[in-house]
Amino acid sequence: MKKSNILIVSSITTLQLSILPLAFDTVQAAVCPGDSFNFNGQIIYSAGNYNHISTAANGCDSTTTLLLSILPLTYDTVAVAICDGDSFEFNGQTLGITGSYTYITAGSNGCDSTTTLQLSVMPHASTEVSASICPGDTFLFNGQFLTESGTYYHVEAASNGCDSIVTLTLDELPTSSGSSEQHMCQGEKITFGSQSITEAGSYTEVFSAANGCDSTHHLTVTTSTIESKVGIFGDTLKSIFPAHVYEWVKCPSYSLTGIYTPYFIPGDYQFYALVAYDSNGCSDTSWCFKVSPNSIEEDTEDAFIPYPNPASDWVQIDNRSGEQAAEWYDALGRLVLINASVNGLLVTPKTTGVYLLRLQSGGQTERHKVVVNGR
Repeated sequence: MKKSNILIVSSITTLQLSILPLAFDTVQAAVCPGDSFNFNGQIIYSAGNYNHISTAANGCDSTTTLLLSILPLTYDTVAVAICDGDSFEFNGQTLGITGSYTYITAGSNGCDSTTTLQLSVMPHASTEVSASICPGDTFLFNGQFLTESGTYYHVEAASNGCDSIVTLTLDELPTSSGSSEQHMCQGEKITFGSQSITEAGSYTEVFSAANGCDSTHHLTVTTSTIESKVGIFGDTLKSIFPAHVYEWVKCPSYSLTGIYTPYFIPGDYQFYALVAYDSNGCSDTSWCFKVSPNSIEEDTEDAFIPYPNPASDWVQIDNRSGEQAAEWYDALGRLVLINASVNGLLVTPKTTGVYLLRLQSGGQTERHKVVVNGR
């Protein structure tokens, strides 16, 4: 077999292969809360990392990474206090009422910055004071000497910096005055305030009234003019001057006799005096006197004749002069019975004794001795 030499020529192709780079890009962005970010058609509201792959110029992938952050909102609170009646300017508003007020502006990061105002309105302090003075006195109020009633005010700074208003109501108390009369017996003394009075006259004293102010009192003092003087008229002692009450006493003990008439028929040789009283109770005592004991002695006139005499229950009066007023006196001159004749008859005293019957009619007076035998 014949062998042939065959030349085989080979064609070799060399591939130069290159790995193209991928494209990567990082984007940082920030939005305010509530805002959105459009990332390649995607609306994003939350912070995070977001990727978007597209074809680069070399035909490979181009990855863009978004780093999205949410910016913070800023908040600020301001506390302010003002006095009642004042105002506070806040973002163009004039505020004067307690409350919370909000103002929103753009912060330094472009997001909302909220400022809240806490406004307090503080009250003014108020104090009311009442005082009173007497006429002519003064009251010191914040350096002022006040002399008249009225309403006065003083304003000063309180501890909270606001006004403290003190209101003073000042009253002027009234003074009082009065007058009285007082009767003074002879020899007496009246104490009137700081004065010791022994004579009649008008006196004035200033006292302190219940309200503390002056009370002026005028006192008119009168003195007693009672005087006891006795005259002797036969067997009878009589008062010379009139008195409100007559009181005959026995000397020297000045014991009471029970006789209270302007005249007294003692009927013995003892001494007697008259104590005379005026209407105010003042008294004066006379000297002591005595008379003869023929006290039961009748008149000689006989216009009125009592009979029978001696008598018992009654006596008949001669009725020639009409009705008679009758007074019966015992042997000591004491008035024991007063009556009047009725149809000429008079009832006698009940006790046995000798009596002086004093009869009076038509301006005529007679005295008759009557013996009465008791009933």
